[in-house]
Amino acid sequence: SMAFKYIRARLESYRYKYKKSHMLISVTSSGVSEGKSLISANTAVCLSQLKRRVLLIDADLRRPSQNGYFDVNPPYGLVDLLNMTKTLD
Repeated sequence: SMAFKYIRARLESYRYKYKKSHMLISVTSSGVSEGKSLISANTAVCLSQLKRRVLLIDADLRRPSQNGYFDVNPPYGLVDLLNMTKTLD
């Protein structure tokens, strides 16, 4: 957990230094099973512990895994939103 708190501290430092109210963070790599989802989930949790509003989007259309980390079963996915067949309302 200390590694993720370090990442959180670096992100917060960047946010204050450049006076950013919103940030977009992308976690990506070319290989499979390299920890992208785990890093994304834990970073999102660490930021939310500071009462930051966090939107975590799992854009892995072939093997999404964030719903497993957070134990949710969404009725629709990112493709439905992008195709505009569903809305966030």
